[in-house]
Amino acid sequence: MAGLGACAQIAFHEDYRPDALAFYDPVPYMFVGLNADCVWSATLITMPGKRRSLSLQPGIGSSEFGVSLNNGMISSVSQKSDTKLPETISAVSGLATAIGTYGAAGPTKPKCQPSGHLYPIEDGRPNRDKGIVFPGTLVPPPAPAPAPGGDKPKS
Repeated sequence: MAGLGACAQIAFHEDYRPDALAFYDPVPYMFVGLNADCVWSATLITMPGKRRSLSLQPGIGSSEFGVSLNNGMISSVSQKSDTKLPETISAVSGLATAIGTYGAAGPTKPKCQPSGHLYPIEDGRPNRDKGIVFPGTLVPPPAPAPAPGGDKPKS
């Protein structure tokens, strides 16, 4: 009789199971970019990590569960959660912009090669040893030189 009092529940599995709903653990990253006007910006993003699964296990009585996924990652289970992520992104981005523009006042601004760095966040801090660098490839190529004799007046 011990098994008769079981309630319905959601079971989270450490690995992927083909008979269950697949999802990915969220992994936080910080993207730091430099634009052509030499202004730095920072954005917190979440990318999919380890593939796992969950299954709904029935019990006695009726139950209603809700699981929402966003880009393969769980965004809510039965209710929404407030992570304060938008406020954190705004605060970090504002700080990075302020740091990037400090001392940049003057009649002419230097031009920079746009670039970006993606750092995994581990133990609450960006791990600079595991960063991925994106070289600046956003600058258009120089205009081609005019053909020889193309600018001479016709006689």
